[in-house]
Amino acid sequence: MATQLAIAKLSAKEFDRHRDWIATMAIELVRSYDLIAREDLKVKSMTRTIDSPSTNVSQTTGLNRVILDPRWGLYRGRLTNKATNTTSPVELIFVDLAYASLRCSKCAHTDTKSRAVLGRQACAHMNTNDVNQRGR
Repeated sequence: MATQLAIAKLSAKEFDRHRDWIATMAIELVRSYDLIAREDLKVKSMTRTIDSPSTNVSQTTGLNRVILDPRWGLYRGRLTNKATNTTSPVELIFVDLAYASLRCSKCAHTDTKSRAVLGRQACAHMNTNDVNQRGR
């Protein structure tokens, strides 16, 4: 019983630290920028189990834990709250990045056959996906 109580206290402290960090970052972003754009993550869809419950249970559980650990929903809610309740207007945009890794940053052509290295048919732009998404 004492061990469970100690673990519960540590878990609560960790959650409080994480919640404080989220609030601090949200306040810093709202104070620093007039426009904040964020990827619109579908956390429920990302953690939904597609396979039957008896296959790859440990892998699915581990992946779900990693996705849920950063508490994206809490961060989104806090950022939305801070952006709407500030004295100076802050615009908050949630961007759907479907096919973002397949869209050329130079000509905006989407090629569903491109993956790791982008060789665009439309403009012959060559880059990796990470650099392409930043628009360089």
